[in-house]
Amino acid sequence: MARRRSPDSGRAEEYAEDYNGGNFFIQDDAFTEPIGRLGIPGPSPTVVTHIVFEDVENFKEVARDPTFKALVDQAKEFGYHKGASLFTADVVTKLDAIESGPQERKRAIGIFKIPPGMPKDKFEQKVEAFVDGAMAMPLAREKLLNYTIWYQNSEVDTEVEGLGLPTPAPLVIAMSELETFNHVVEWVDDPAMAQHIATTLTAKDFPLHRDGDFFGAEAIVKFNKID
Repeated sequence: MARRRSPDSGRAEEYAEDYNGGNFFIQDDAFTEPIGRLGIPGPSPTVVTHIVFEDVENFKEVARDPTFKALVDQAKEFGYHKGASLFTADVVTKLDAIESGPQERKRAIGIFKIPPGMPKDKFEQKVEAFVDGAMAMPLAREKLLNYTIWYQNSEVDTEVEGLGLPTPAPLVIAMSELETFNHVVEWVDDPAMAQHIATTLTAKDFPLHRDGDFFGAEAIVKFNKID
């Protein structure tokens, strides 16, 4: 259980007591060129921060702490309040528990932005169908180690507003893990995958890639209390 602290109770790292894990995913340009060949624009500069809580109430308690609010206010100095989307998500694991070598896994991340006026559930179904189709490719079954989809929810919207942050942009995140960036490139360059992308992701009647960001990423693990 999280415990309350007075406003002068300490520094940011003390909040780690309330978290089960925390990672930064730092963008890499490893497959910007391969996806560009498929008609997908290069990504905007992006950092994905992933914080794991035992319970959403833990985050709500942290968000109400004046000390934490002061830390968030400091982030205005580098534009966090202009471009950040802070939200909780329901994570669906499509593939997991595959052993790999000792090297740090690489990530391929897709941020799918829901267009204005588009029903959220319909867009999410399309993204999941795209992911399922991509995972069915023989090369994907050979190279993928993990695949998850993060479905945004509104459980902490009130707390985000209280922190002075903008309403989060509606989106869906898909993340895969592979042993090397070369495996990501091989997967994207596979003719079957290219055809799948052309008929789903960049399809003219229902494009999923519009205004989205797709990139490779290195993970920086800040802390991990999950076995």
